[in-house]
Amino acid sequence: MPVTLKQIAKASGLSMPTVSQILNGKGWYREETREKVLETARRLGYMPNTSARAVATGRFNCIALLASTFAYRSSMPGAMLDGIQNALALRRQHLALAKLPDEDLTDEDVLPRMLREWMADGMLVNYNAFVPRRLQELVSRHKLPSVWINYANEEVSHVCPDDFAAGRLATEHLLQHGHRRVAYVDFSHDIDDHRNHYSAAERREGFQQAARAAGAEASLLCRNLGLAAREKACQEFLRGEDRPEAIVTYGLDGAMVLYLSARASGMAVPNELSIVALDGRPCPIADFTSVELPWEQIGSAAVQGVLERVENRDMPALALRLPGVIHRGTTVS
Repeated sequence: MPVTLKQIAKASGLSMPTVSQILNGKGWYREETREKVLETARRLGYMPNTSARAVATGRFNCIALLASTFAYRSSMPGAMLDGIQNALALRRQHLALAKLPDEDLTDEDVLPRMLREWMADGMLVNYNAFVPRRLQELVSRHKLPSVWINYANEEVSHVCPDDFAAGRLATEHLLQHGHRRVAYVDFSHDIDDHRNHYSAAERREGFQQAARAAGAEASLLCRNLGLAAREKACQEFLRGEDRPEAIVTYGLDGAMVLYLSARASGMAVPNELSIVALDGRPCPIADFTSVELPWEQIGSAAVQGVLERVENRDMPALALRLPGVIHRGTTVS
Protein backbone atom coordinates (compact mmCIF):
# COMPACT_ATOMS: atom_id res chain seq x y z
CA MET A 1 0.00 0.00 0.00
CA PRO A 2 1.27 3.50 -0.75
CA VAL A 3 2.57 5.52 2.19
CA THR A 4 0.15 8.34 3.09
CA LEU A 5 0.66 11.84 4.46
CA LYS A 6 -1.22 10.73 7.57
CA GLN A 7 1.39 8.02 8.24
CA ILE A 8 4.26 10.48 7.76
CA ALA A 9 2.57 12.97 10.10
CA LYS A 10 2.10 10.30 12.78
CA ALA A 11 5.69 9.00 12.47
CA SER A 12 7.20 12.49 12.58
CA GLY A 13 4.92 13.87 15.28
CA LEU A 14 3.86 16.78 13.08
CA SER A 15 0.54 17.93 11.67
CA MET A 16 -0.87 16.87 8.31
CA PRO A 17 -0.84 20.46 6.92
CA THR A 18 2.82 20.87 7.88
CA VAL A 19 3.80 17.58 6.24
CA SER A 20 1.80 18.39 3.11
CA GLN A 21 3.33 21.86 2.68
CA ILE A 22 6.89 20.69 3.21
CA LEU A 23 6.57 17.78 0.77
CA ASN A 24 5.11 20.17 -1.80
CA GLY A 25 7.89 22.74 -1.34
CA LYS A 26 5.61 25.33 0.20
CA GLY A 27 5.56 27.39 3.38
CA TRP A 28 8.36 28.61 5.64
CA TYR A 29 9.63 26.15 8.23
CA ARG A 30 12.76 25.73 10.29
CA GLU A 31 15.38 23.59 8.58
CA GLU A 32 15.21 20.90 11.29
CA THR A 33 11.44 20.61 10.76
CA ARG A 34 11.86 20.24 7.01
CA GLU A 35 14.62 17.64 7.46
CA LYS A 36 12.48 15.68 9.92
CA VAL A 37 9.61 15.44 7.43
CA LEU A 38 11.83 14.60 4.46
CA GLU A 39 13.82 11.98 6.40
CA THR A 40 10.61 10.35 7.64
CA ALA A 41 9.19 10.30 4.12
CA ARG A 42 12.37 8.67 2.78
CA ARG A 43 12.44 6.09 5.58
CA LEU A 44 8.84 5.09 5.00
CA GLY A 45 9.31 4.95 1.21
CA TYR A 46 6.87 7.73 0.38
CA MET A 47 6.26 8.32 -3.33
CA PRO A 48 4.28 11.46 -4.27
CA ASN A 49 1.10 10.94 -6.27
CA THR A 50 1.86 13.22 -9.19
CA SER A 51 -1.43 12.47 -10.91
CA ALA A 52 -3.44 13.52 -7.88
CA ARG A 53 -1.30 16.62 -7.46
CA ALA A 54 -1.83 17.53 -11.12
CA VAL A 55 -5.59 17.20 -10.73
CA ALA A 56 -5.52 19.40 -7.63
CA THR A 57 -3.18 22.10 -8.98
CA GLY A 58 -3.67 21.89 -12.74
CA ARG A 59 0.12 21.54 -13.13
CA PHE A 60 2.38 18.57 -13.86
CA ASN A 61 5.66 20.29 -12.90
CA CYS A 62 7.01 18.90 -16.15
CA ILE A 63 8.49 20.52 -19.25
CA ALA A 64 8.71 18.53 -22.50
CA LEU A 65 11.78 18.73 -24.73
CA LEU A 66 10.78 18.17 -28.36
CA ALA A 67 13.45 16.97 -30.78
CA SER A 68 13.81 15.22 -34.12
CA THR A 69 15.37 11.74 -34.40
CA PHE A 70 17.63 13.27 -37.07
CA ALA A 71 20.45 14.69 -34.94
CA TYR A 72 21.49 17.46 -37.37
CA ARG A 73 18.04 19.01 -37.11
CA SER A 74 18.07 19.01 -33.30
CA SER A 75 21.66 19.74 -32.29
CA MET A 76 22.05 19.98 -28.51
CA PRO A 77 25.39 20.98 -26.96
CA GLY A 78 25.93 19.16 -23.68
CA ALA A 79 26.28 22.43 -21.79
CA MET A 80 22.83 23.55 -22.98
CA LEU A 81 21.24 20.35 -21.67
CA ASP A 82 23.07 20.93 -18.36
CA GLY A 83 21.59 24.43 -18.21
CA ILE A 84 18.09 23.06 -18.84
CA GLN A 85 18.34 20.32 -16.24
CA ASN A 86 19.90 22.54 -13.57
CA ALA A 87 17.31 25.28 -14.06
CA LEU A 88 14.45 22.77 -13.83
CA ALA A 89 15.93 21.14 -10.71
CA LEU A 90 16.15 24.52 -8.96
CA ARG A 91 12.45 25.02 -9.64
CA ARG A 92 11.43 21.46 -8.62
CA GLN A 93 10.47 20.63 -12.20
CA HIS A 94 11.35 17.61 -14.31
CA LEU A 95 12.02 17.04 -18.00
CA ALA A 96 10.28 14.72 -20.46
CA LEU A 97 12.25 14.00 -23.64
CA ALA A 98 10.19 13.47 -26.80
CA LYS A 99 12.19 12.46 -29.87
CA LEU A 100 9.96 11.90 -32.88
CA PRO A 101 10.57 11.11 -36.55
CA ASP A 102 10.06 14.12 -38.80
CA GLU A 103 6.89 12.68 -40.31
CA ASP A 104 5.35 12.52 -36.82
CA LEU A 105 6.48 16.02 -35.94
CA THR A 106 4.46 17.43 -38.82
CA ASP A 107 1.55 15.00 -38.84
CA GLU A 108 -1.86 16.65 -38.39
CA ASP A 109 -2.99 13.88 -35.99
CA VAL A 110 0.17 12.59 -34.29
CA LEU A 111 1.70 15.80 -32.92
CA PRO A 112 -1.56 17.25 -31.53
CA ARG A 113 -2.26 13.93 -29.81
CA MET A 114 1.25 13.88 -28.35
CA LEU A 115 0.84 17.46 -27.15
CA ARG A 116 -2.28 16.37 -25.26
CA GLU A 117 -0.79 13.17 -23.82
CA TRP A 118 2.67 14.31 -22.71
CA MET A 119 1.22 15.71 -19.47
CA ALA A 120 3.59 18.67 -19.63
CA ASP A 121 2.98 22.28 -18.63
CA GLY A 122 5.18 23.71 -21.39
CA MET A 123 7.61 22.76 -24.11
CA LEU A 124 11.16 23.49 -25.22
CA VAL A 125 11.44 22.99 -28.98
CA ASN A 126 14.92 21.81 -29.93
CA TYR A 127 14.41 21.77 -33.69
CA ASN A 128 16.75 24.27 -35.27
CA ALA A 129 17.78 23.37 -38.84
CA PHE A 130 15.72 22.40 -41.90
CA VAL A 131 12.66 23.32 -39.80
CA PRO A 132 9.36 22.46 -41.53
CA ARG A 133 6.95 25.37 -41.57
CA ARG A 134 4.21 22.89 -40.67
CA LEU A 135 5.84 22.10 -37.32
CA GLN A 136 5.90 25.75 -36.30
CA GLU A 137 2.24 26.12 -37.27
CA LEU A 138 1.16 23.07 -35.23
CA VAL A 139 3.07 24.12 -32.12
CA SER A 140 1.58 27.63 -32.29
CA ARG A 141 -1.95 26.41 -32.98
CA HIS A 142 -2.13 24.11 -29.95
CA LYS A 143 -0.99 26.90 -27.63
CA LEU A 144 1.14 24.86 -25.24
CA PRO A 145 3.55 27.45 -23.75
CA SER A 146 6.75 26.96 -25.70
CA VAL A 147 10.22 28.39 -26.29
CA TRP A 148 12.42 27.37 -29.22
CA ILE A 149 16.12 26.92 -28.42
CA ASN A 150 19.09 27.60 -30.69
CA TYR A 151 16.65 28.93 -33.29
CA ALA A 152 16.21 32.53 -34.42
CA ASN A 153 12.75 33.29 -35.77
CA GLU A 154 10.84 36.40 -34.73
CA GLU A 155 7.51 34.60 -35.18
CA VAL A 156 8.08 32.38 -32.12
CA SER A 157 9.54 32.74 -28.63
CA HIS A 158 13.20 31.75 -28.83
CA VAL A 159 16.54 31.83 -27.02
CA CYS A 160 19.77 31.47 -29.00
CA PRO A 161 23.38 32.63 -29.21
CA ASP A 162 24.15 35.96 -30.85
CA ASP A 163 25.92 34.34 -33.79
CA PHE A 164 26.29 37.57 -35.77
CA ALA A 165 28.11 39.16 -32.83
CA ALA A 166 30.25 36.02 -32.46
CA GLY A 167 31.47 36.27 -36.06
CA ARG A 168 32.19 39.96 -35.62
CA LEU A 169 33.98 39.45 -32.29
CA ALA A 170 36.26 36.74 -33.69
CA THR A 171 37.21 38.90 -36.67
CA GLU A 172 37.82 42.00 -34.57
CA HIS A 173 40.13 39.92 -32.36
CA LEU A 174 42.27 39.06 -35.41
CA LEU A 175 42.22 42.65 -36.65
CA GLN A 176 43.37 43.88 -33.24
CA HIS A 177 46.43 41.63 -33.67
CA GLY A 178 47.32 43.45 -36.87
CA HIS A 179 46.03 40.95 -39.46
CA ARG A 180 44.74 42.52 -42.66
CA ARG A 181 44.27 39.50 -44.96
CA VAL A 182 41.55 37.50 -43.29
CA ALA A 183 39.25 34.68 -44.37
CA TYR A 184 36.13 32.90 -43.20
CA VAL A 185 35.91 29.12 -43.59
CA ASP A 186 32.78 26.98 -43.18
CA PHE A 187 32.88 23.32 -44.24
CA SER A 188 29.41 22.50 -42.88
CA HIS A 189 27.11 24.65 -45.05
CA ASP A 190 26.76 25.53 -48.70
CA ILE A 191 26.58 29.29 -48.89
CA ASP A 192 23.37 29.39 -50.96
CA ASP A 193 21.32 26.73 -49.11
CA HIS A 194 18.45 28.62 -47.44
CA ARG A 195 17.61 25.58 -45.25
CA ASN A 196 20.84 25.96 -43.27
CA HIS A 197 20.82 26.69 -39.57
CA TYR A 198 20.51 30.46 -39.18
CA SER A 199 24.00 30.66 -37.64
CA ALA A 200 25.66 29.79 -40.98
CA ALA A 201 24.66 33.12 -42.50
CA GLU A 202 24.89 35.19 -39.31
CA ARG A 203 28.43 34.14 -38.35
CA ARG A 204 29.61 34.76 -41.92
CA GLU A 205 27.90 38.17 -42.04
CA GLY A 206 29.43 39.15 -38.71
CA PHE A 207 32.86 38.35 -40.15
CA GLN A 208 32.18 40.33 -43.33
CA GLN A 209 30.90 43.39 -41.47
CA ALA A 210 33.95 43.56 -39.22
CA ALA A 211 36.34 43.08 -42.14
CA ARG A 212 34.62 45.78 -44.22
CA ALA A 213 34.60 48.25 -41.33
CA ALA A 214 38.37 47.82 -40.95
CA GLY A 215 39.10 47.93 -44.68
CA ALA A 216 40.65 44.47 -44.48
CA GLU A 217 41.13 42.11 -47.43
CA ALA A 218 38.58 39.33 -46.85
CA SER A 219 37.82 36.04 -48.58
CA LEU A 220 35.32 33.20 -48.07
CA LEU A 221 35.51 29.42 -48.32
CA CYS A 222 32.01 28.15 -47.54
CA ARG A 223 31.11 24.70 -48.87
CA ASN A 224 29.55 21.61 -47.32
CA LEU A 225 32.36 19.07 -47.73
CA GLY A 226 33.27 15.64 -46.41
CA LEU A 227 36.50 15.10 -44.46
CA ALA A 228 38.75 14.17 -47.40
CA ALA A 229 37.42 17.05 -49.49
CA ARG A 230 37.96 19.45 -46.58
CA GLU A 231 41.63 18.52 -46.36
CA LYS A 232 42.10 19.04 -50.10
CA ALA A 233 40.27 22.39 -50.01
CA CYS A 234 42.44 23.56 -47.09
CA GLN A 235 45.66 22.61 -48.84
CA GLU A 236 44.64 24.48 -52.01
CA PHE A 237 43.48 27.50 -50.00
CA LEU A 238 46.71 27.72 -48.02
CA ARG A 239 48.97 27.28 -51.06
CA GLY A 240 47.57 30.28 -52.94
CA GLU A 241 49.72 33.36 -53.44
CA ASP A 242 47.10 35.53 -51.73
CA ARG A 243 46.49 33.11 -48.87
CA PRO A 244 45.13 34.74 -45.70
CA GLU A 245 47.20 35.57 -42.64
CA ALA A 246 44.34 34.69 -40.32
CA ILE A 247 41.13 32.65 -40.51
CA VAL A 248 37.83 32.54 -38.66
CA THR A 249 36.11 29.13 -38.84
CA TYR A 250 32.41 28.37 -38.41
CA GLY A 251 33.22 25.74 -35.78
CA LEU A 252 35.89 23.63 -34.16
CA ASP A 253 35.82 20.92 -36.85
CA GLY A 254 36.95 23.35 -39.53
CA ALA A 255 39.61 24.79 -37.21
CA MET A 256 41.11 21.35 -36.63
CA VAL A 257 41.27 20.54 -40.36
CA LEU A 258 42.93 23.90 -41.05
CA TYR A 259 45.40 23.43 -38.21
CA LEU A 260 46.45 19.96 -39.37
CA SER A 261 46.62 21.03 -43.04
CA ALA A 262 48.81 24.01 -42.13
CA ARG A 263 51.14 21.80 -40.11
CA ALA A 264 51.34 19.27 -42.96
CA SER A 265 52.26 22.11 -45.34
CA GLY A 266 55.08 23.24 -43.05
CA MET A 267 53.24 26.36 -41.82
CA ALA A 268 53.55 27.32 -38.16
CA VAL A 269 50.38 28.14 -36.20
CA PRO A 270 50.12 30.91 -35.05
CA ASN A 271 53.33 32.49 -36.39
CA GLU A 272 52.38 32.04 -40.05
CA LEU A 273 48.63 31.44 -39.74
CA SER A 274 46.29 32.54 -36.95
CA ILE A 275 43.01 30.67 -36.38
CA VAL A 276 39.90 31.57 -34.38
CA ALA A 277 37.16 28.95 -34.00
CA LEU A 278 33.57 29.93 -33.36
CA ASP A 279 31.81 27.89 -30.67
CA GLY A 280 35.08 26.55 -29.33
CA ARG A 281 35.33 23.55 -27.02
CA PRO A 282 38.32 21.79 -25.41
CA CYS A 283 40.33 20.13 -28.17
CA PRO A 284 43.10 17.49 -27.91
CA ILE A 285 45.29 18.85 -30.70
CA ALA A 286 45.49 22.56 -29.81
CA ASP A 287 44.23 25.20 -27.40
CA PHE A 288 42.28 27.10 -30.04
CA THR A 289 41.53 30.76 -29.64
CA SER A 290 37.75 30.77 -29.90
CA VAL A 291 34.47 32.50 -29.21
CA GLU A 292 32.79 30.49 -26.48
CA LEU A 293 29.01 30.55 -26.82
CA PRO A 294 26.94 30.58 -23.59
CA TRP A 295 25.12 27.27 -24.04
CA GLU A 296 24.44 26.68 -20.35
CA GLN A 297 22.93 30.14 -19.92
CA ILE A 298 20.82 29.60 -23.05
CA GLY A 299 19.36 26.41 -21.56
CA SER A 300 18.64 28.14 -18.27
CA ALA A 301 17.07 31.20 -19.93
CA ALA A 302 14.85 28.99 -22.10
CA VAL A 303 13.53 27.19 -19.01
CA GLN A 304 12.81 30.51 -17.31
CA GLY A 305 11.06 31.75 -20.44
CA VAL A 306 8.78 28.76 -20.80
CA LEU A 307 7.88 28.67 -17.09
CA GLU A 308 6.99 32.36 -17.19
CA ARG A 309 4.63 31.59 -20.05
CA VAL A 310 3.11 28.71 -18.13
CA GLU A 311 2.23 31.21 -15.39
CA ASN A 312 1.08 33.92 -17.80
CA ARG A 313 0.04 32.80 -21.27
CA ASP A 314 -0.50 36.38 -22.40
CA MET A 315 3.18 37.31 -22.13
CA PRO A 316 4.68 38.74 -25.34
CA ALA A 317 6.97 36.60 -27.46
CA LEU A 318 10.48 36.11 -26.10
CA ALA A 319 13.41 36.99 -28.38
CA LEU A 320 16.70 36.59 -26.52
CA ARG A 321 20.18 36.39 -28.01
CA LEU A 322 23.08 35.86 -25.63
CA PRO A 323 26.63 36.94 -26.53
CA GLY A 324 29.77 34.82 -26.48
CA VAL A 325 33.19 35.68 -25.09
CA ILE A 326 36.72 35.31 -26.44
CA HIS A 327 38.81 32.44 -25.13
CA ARG A 328 42.41 33.50 -25.62
CA GLY A 329 44.08 30.27 -26.68
CA THR A 330 47.39 29.74 -28.46
CA THR A 331 46.38 29.92 -32.14
CA VAL A 332 46.51 33.71 -32.66
CA SER A 333 49.61 35.89 -32.75
